[in-house]
Amino acid sequence: MKKFNFIGDISLVSGGLAEMSYCLGFGISPDGICVEAEKNDKKKLSVSFDEERFKISYGEPVMFFRGLSYILGNDGDALSVEETLSFESNGIMLDVNQGNAAPTMKSLKCIITRMALMGLNRFYIYMEDSFELPDEPYFGYMRSRYSEEELRELDDFAFMFGIEVIPCIQTLGHLASVLRWPAYSDIKENESVLLVGEEKTYTFIEKMIDAVTGPLRTNKIHVGLDEAWNLGLGEYLRRNGYTEPYEVMQIHVNRVLEICKKRNLEPMMFSDMYMRMANNTGIPFYDYYSVEKPMPQEIIDSAPKDVGLSYWDYCHANEDDYVALIKRHQLLSENIVFVGAIWSWTSFGVDYPKTFKTTIAALSACRKCGVKDVFATIWGGAGEHNIFATLLGMQLWAELDYNGGFDEEKLRKRFKACTGEDYDDFMAIGYLDNMFDEDARDGLDYTNLSQYLMWQDPLQGFFDRNIDGGALAAQYDELCTRMSKAKKKSELSFVFEFIENVSAVLALKANIGIRAKIAYDAGDKKELSCLAKNVLPELIKRAKKLREYHRAMWMEIYKPIGWDTMDVKYGAVIARLDTAKVRISDYVSGKVSSLAELEEPRLYYKGEPGRVREVGIIKMMTAGRISK
Repeated sequence: MKKFNFIGDISLVSGGLAEMSYCLGFGISPDGICVEAEKNDKKKLSVSFDEERFKISYGEPVMFFRGLSYILGNDGDALSVEETLSFESNGIMLDVNQGNAAPTMKSLKCIITRMALMGLNRFYIYMEDSFELPDEPYFGYMRSRYSEEELRELDDFAFMFGIEVIPCIQTLGHLASVLRWPAYSDIKENESVLLVGEEKTYTFIEKMIDAVTGPLRTNKIHVGLDEAWNLGLGEYLRRNGYTEPYEVMQIHVNRVLEICKKRNLEPMMFSDMYMRMANNTGIPFYDYYSVEKPMPQEIIDSAPKDVGLSYWDYCHANEDDYVALIKRHQLLSENIVFVGAIWSWTSFGVDYPKTFKTTIAALSACRKCGVKDVFATIWGGAGEHNIFATLLGMQLWAELDYNGGFDEEKLRKRFKACTGEDYDDFMAIGYLDNMFDEDARDGLDYTNLSQYLMWQDPLQGFFDRNIDGGALAAQYDELCTRMSKAKKKSELSFVFEFIENVSAVLALKANIGIRAKIAYDAGDKKELSCLAKNVLPELIKRAKKLREYHRAMWMEIYKPIGWDTMDVKYGAVIARLDTAKVRISDYVSGKVSSLAELEEPRLYYKGEPGRVREVGIIKMMTAGRISK
């Protein structure tokens, strides 16, 4: 075990240093290698070694731990590092709500220690109803929630490393899981949006804000305010008559900001409702990214100036697109926060090709336009991914900050130093949703192959016409082998073993419907018999193994409530595979004369060729209606 003697300016990092020593297994002793720490007043980090001692000069506490990561992997070699931050703040926003997967405190602390070694200084925790609200038993009912004590514990832990924990809640839309309960019918505009102008709404918002800010040191809060679909067209319309949406938005924003101001809080909010209204092409204003129309003066005037305006953009791959959109946002506010993404919500893994292409372009534009605050979202999606698979994305955001641009070899080394993991193995996870020979996709397009191939029906194959099943089956088989090798050399073996199990299922399931349809149309009962007797039983076996592994992994990483949604999905897949086996067997044996499911022609999904994307588990599984 390596031992170090830390001297100099370590008062601000001593607690985190002790914790890091415990986590990473190095000693702190007077007879260890000398590490002299020096605090500077700039956004600079320097690390050096002069054959006798290491020296770290750091601008803020978290930078000390990034400097430490250079030292821990050094074996006495010459060392000279000089880095300057591009941004004043950089971090991640971890969604602990939408995917029903709320990480345990152990998991959150593990992520935070890795963030510290990378040098990321903000941890945004996105909660819709994933926190306890006093005197509101239906808020987050039967959902995994964090208590006041847990939030305080998380804040204390992050503070040791110089990482600021910032709560992210919703104060207008995205509250369907709350508004489903009759207890909240009097503050309900529609299924997911709060009722503007109702005093009980603002009492409720005050409760939420107090609950999430009370346990934390920060005076910052992200209040959401995005994607409030059909604002002013539900209960508000019934009570007040038609009012222009931007006027309704302004009424509500002013009230929320007033609540924050009374508490001396610095709020941030997403920008999309203002941008959609500026680009008004019809209700519900889907056009967020247009720059064609001049910004209306009434939108410029109504946009709040004393709030951090969060421009979220996960999709563009061209730097010029980001520059144009940043400049459009700067018409509304000087205080722009850029929000990008680590693409994990569309997959069982992480779409790293998409993550890299969008992030590199976006942060280059942010530097060019003088944006000072940035963070990467890790949305929960449908809860299928493993949050630890996103670590390479976090490292990418850190290196683009400290190095001012993309250097793959540097990123490779830094990822190894901060996590102990292999860059190429993590990048390979991206092949769940991308072909081996395919470059990252451009523009707004993305595909969630692994999701819809997993959940689509084996006999009805909505997506079969749009995919090359044979090529995908071979790819997933190869990826399965690669993940099996990767897990043997990883401290995070569960990341790769999970993807191995997913790939094992998809290696058979990707083309099962195509094989069945071709054989049925050709009258090839020998092939159909093989599918029923051999392939489908093996596929059912693999699907059950995946579910069991996923469940065990979930119970280690996440709080238990929330897994029920995954059981529903896996249960449906396994049941339909079993039905496919029975139906095909009945046809082969002559028990039935035809299979209506395979009589249907296969159409292009959404009417066009090429790989597609789809969200919504029911849309992936069936054309039928599941009663409400």
